Amino acid sequence: MGLLESVQADLVKNCEGLLATTSINGGVTITGGHPVCDIEGNEITRYAIRIDLSEDFPKHLPLVYDAADRFPRFAEWHMFPSGRCCIGVPAALIDRLSWNYKLSDFINGPMHDYFVGQACFEAGLGWPYGAMEHNEVGLLDYWQEKFEVTSHGQALRLLRLASKNKPFRRQASCPCGSKLRIRHCHCGRIKATRDKYGLEILKIDVKIIDRIQGRTREGLHLQKRSGDTLSAYLS
Repeated sequence: MGLLESVQADLVKNCEGLLATTSINGGVTITGGHPVCDIEGNEITRYAIRIDLSEDFPKHLPLVYDAADRFPRFAEWHMFPSGRCCIGVPAALIDRLSWNYKLSDFINGPMHDYFVGQACFEAGLGWPYGAMEHNEVGLLDYWQEKFEVTSHGQALRLLRLASKNKPFRRQASCPCGSKLRIRHCHCGRIKATRDKYGLEILKIDVKIIDRIQGRTREGLHLQKRSGDTLSAYLS
């Protein structure tokens, strides 16, 4: 059974109101409405969505978009400027789903929770899940906890090393700054991180952090030169 057929069968069985079609890049695109209901099962609202799957799904996580441009594209709305929904930190989604998940597990799990959160936010109730910080801060908070270190700088150095597709020198000093050799410090945790999440997820997180931090540095430079505010530059 091909990707389209398996996704269609999963949606028919577990998710109503969504249609799967083959996309031009060889993956699958899902369109339709996703409902949010109250505790009695009455529909409160319905969100028009698009979900893009790569041809090697589930190796790459689904990308979810606000198909009706309903949400402002700001971080506090958990939205990217492209219109893509920030469902969660990729590694945290793998923590929840594991790598053998079906699309319906993603839709009825973290994606549904995301839209419940949006319904609460639209109603002025705030985000209900104690959301992580936005942008690179949330990512670095996550990896700081995973690597059990005390700063974002330590977490980023360890994440960079874990994301590289080559062996590391076990005799080298650990990037966490402990002054211990890696083999006596974070060696096991780095290997376990690679094994659990895969290099692709780790590289994506490093790329996101570098892009945001680079944009912030550029904004600060412009602010210094022209007096523009950083918030205006990043808007």
